[in-house]
Amino acid sequence: MNLSKEGQDVQILVLLLGKRDQKVNVDIFVNHAKSRTQSRVVVKGVLFDRAQAEVNGRVSIEKGAVDSKAWLEAKLLLLSEKASGRVEPNLEICENEVVAGHATTVGQVNEEELFYLMSRGLPTETATRLLVRGFLSSILAEFPSSYKIYEKLEKRLSHI
Repeated sequence: MNLSKEGQDVQILVLLLGKRDQKVNVDIFVNHAKSRTQSRVVVKGVLFDRAQAEVNGRVSIEKGAVDSKAWLEAKLLLLSEKASGRVEPNLEICENEVVAGHATTVGQVNEEELFYLMSRGLPTETATRLLVRGFLSSILAEFPSSYKIYEKLEKRLSHI
């Protein structure tokens, strides 16, 4: 995505659910070529079974793109010891007067959180589904209800 007009903005939301032996590659590039441009990229994924995901995010802010703002976030939750994920953020900033940042994580369900929910009487599967819903809740809230994302997610989570 090339932000080539002053004041232009873009928001890219990616929700991925990988299962079985799926391999998912996500490559995103946003270039800020003019001033006062804004970008926000959020990738959240849950990987089951032996699924693999690779997320490469690159944001470039060219010289002269003053007052631009960029955010790049990618987070993957692994629900199996055989699932794997790799996230590589890359910010290339050639201008001083900008705001830019990134956040990335790849990890498994927090064992302490899982234990806490289970100590309240929830079976492992139910506790895991709750943690996954919590992990994805922020991005799910940003999709229009017409996408029926919640229904699709519940169908996928039913096999935990």
